[in-house]
Amino acid sequence: GPIVAALTPSTLLLGLYQTTRGVLQGMGKTYLPVINLTAGVIIKGSLNYLLVAVPALNIHGATVATVAGFTVSAFLNLYYVKRYTQFRMDWKKTVFIPLLSTAMMVLAVKPVYRLAAPFSNTAGVITAISVGVVIYGLAMLITGGVKTEDLQFIPRIGPKLARILSRFKFLS
Repeated sequence: GPIVAALTPSTLLLGLYQTTRGVLQGMGKTYLPVINLTAGVIIKGSLNYLLVAVPALNIHGATVATVAGFTVSAFLNLYYVKRYTQFRMDWKKTVFIPLLSTAMMVLAVKPVYRLAAPFSNTAGVITAISVGVVIYGLAMLITGGVKTEDLQFIPRIGPKLARILSRFKFLS
């Protein structure tokens, strides 16, 4: 439902947190992820207390608090990774292009699901996922989110796929 949908950003943030946690722990900074997660928990708890009490928000306040808590923890970790490694994130390639491709996929998948779901929910889900994979892949290719070097990492089919996509001018 809408409450679970509102929590979806927290899964991406949790992935960012766990990745940066591993980097920090590998550098011997094992205490930093714990401190940063504690800061996120404090933010989440405080916002839960404040927002759930607002009648207009009610339980939706908890979703806002959860996303805010994960945001704080993940970005604090990212800050320390950048500070100790001079890591530079290409925001266009790692955030903007995937978000744009995701938005394009969502716009295509919703009507496909609505058309197929009356036959059966399973058919609707399978059809929507199949269309979503194709649309997301095409969107990543069109927006420049996938490069030849990226495909080279896919065992067996990566180099072949790169040659085919280059032939059709999908890759530079």
